Amino acid sequence: MIVVTGATGFIGSYTVRALRDRGHEVAVLSRYDYRPEALRVIGDDPPEIIRAELHDSEAMGRALDRLRPDAVVHLDAYVNPVALKDDPVKAL
Repeated sequence: MIVVTGATGFIGSYTVRALRDRGHEVAVLSRYDYRPEALRVIGDDPPEIIRAELHDSEAMGRALDRLRPDAVVHLDAYVNPVALKDDPVKAL
């Protein structure tokens, strides 16, 4: 099992597709629904989205304890420069 954060975005959706094409089981952690373009990339039967805010360590811990992944591909990012100015810790 490989967990992908940020899988609902551009790079994440291609990563999910590549991992699944190689036979890996993939779980998705995201705070957003799939964007239409991500669904076109991933194709039919996208992985269920497990809702989690990455800066919520308790929620992340619960999700990772339940999933027990072999690896995590972390691609989630806050891309709103105005919001990051107000809360730069989110960028980390």
